Amino acid sequence: MGSSIHLIFGDEYLAVAKAKQLVAAAVPDPNDSVSVEVIDGQCDTVDSCVTAIGRCREGLSSLGLFGGARAVWLRGVSFLIDTPAGRSERVKAALARLADMLKQGLPDGVALVISAARVDKRTAFYKQIKELGVIHEFAVSEKSGQLGAHAEAVIAGALEQCGITMAGDVRQAFQEKVGSDTRTILGELQKLATYVGARKAATVADIEAITSPARDAAAWDIQDAVGRRELARALSITRRLLFQRESPMALIALIENRLRDLIVLREAMDRGWLQVSGRNARWGQLSAGAAAALTDGLGKDYQGTHPYRLWLLCEQAQCFSGAELARAMTRAMGAHRQLVSSSVPGPLVLELLLVRMLSKSPARAQARA
Repeated sequence: MGSSIHLIFGDEYLAVAKAKQLVAAAVPDPNDSVSVEVIDGQCDTVDSCVTAIGRCREGLSSLGLFGGARAVWLRGVSFLIDTPAGRSERVKAALARLADMLKQGLPDGVALVISAARVDKRTAFYKQIKELGVIHEFAVSEKSGQLGAHAEAVIAGALEQCGITMAGDVRQAFQEKVGSDTRTILGELQKLATYVGARKAATVADIEAITSPARDAAAWDIQDAVGRRELARALSITRRLLFQRESPMALIALIENRLRDLIVLREAMDRGWLQVSGRNARWGQLSAGAAAALTDGLGKDYQGTHPYRLWLLCEQAQCFSGAELARAMTRAMGAHRQLVSSSVPGPLVLELLLVRMLSKSPARAQARA
């Protein structure tokens, strides 16, 4: 290795994979407990943090006495961020002692690998490690667009390893269902590859049949249930999310966002700006006024939406008339205000909103049938 000190943080799966790679490069046999010492850095108290740091120092000292290639892996460190433990003077002092030891230099063949989900770059310890060793950052932005780009890159790389293929719409459906966590993506792809077998090419039906929705994707299911006007499914998903302690206010905000998209696309279809045929949705040639109407104040590039995603949204918009969508938005905004200004329980407000929005009149249901 070019350096014997490494700090890795960010995406949990990628950080752990990188740490294992560095440990394997440092010692002849990474499974040999004599050559490798793994210390749990996931600590809840100040005492346990100080103990973990002390064990790390002891491990580095004792490994150097025996000679040969050795590695200490301080794994899953939780005290390198702004938490009560991370702010503790005792923890800071213990980290300073570890940094002083590293400044003196590690014995030949001895390596230190530290992995963490998050690291505060303002800390003295981070700055010292940056000077003494190598930083490996696998940070993923919390912005939805960058999260999507991260997930796309992970899926693209993993598909080749799994030996299966996905068309663009299939890949989009998979990404929307499993979310953006790297570990979840890779696990679901392995499961999908086993299910697809020799057929190799995965379909949307395969995604629906075998993949499991991730927790970070589950909240978005309520939007699709509302968009498809599936009252029973929307109520079921809502109760599950409330049980998982999702906020009723956050769920109503998601519903409002979806209604806003459907209102825009329903209007675009009614005006002939957007044509839907089969499983395709395509924008026509828009006048300057129409193009401005789709961008001014909306905060979203509807014309740049992925074709498969656009078709899904258009399919949902067709479940409502323009007037029904307007009424649904009015009700959603009223429910939002009610959560803020009244003492009515949030779950009740949310369920009443779904019933009022998604129930179909007998005449309309017969017409649709």
